[in-house]
Amino acid sequence: MGHDSDKFLLQMITNYCDDISQVVKEFSLNEDLIREHPGYRAMVAFFVQQIGECASKLSDDFKSKHPEIEWGAIVGFRHHIVHAYGKVIPEILWDTVANDIPELSAFCANQLK
Repeated sequence: MGHDSDKFLLQMITNYCDDISQVVKEFSLNEDLIREHPGYRAMVAFFVQQIGECASKLSDDFKSKHPEIEWGAIVGFRHHIVHAYGKVIPEILWDTVANDIPELSAFCANQLK
């Protein structure tokens, strides 16, 4: 891996993915809870937002070498959360948590080996 900053950012992304997994486990989080409880939604959205922030700072070189990850979508979702929080669709947030976060976490862990 090229830049030390990329390694640091991947570690941060991994940490936020772990935080999301912990919240899901600890509160038996599911799509209904994300939809019905603004507090859970806000907590998870914060972690997803932080992941997007870290992804936006990864080097272009690193991102271009790993097109299998949708970096633009990750950063775009971060912008959406920050600028239109009240309009975050719970189903999309849950889909991100249930499907994209485990994949991203595994990718980062593999890169950090």
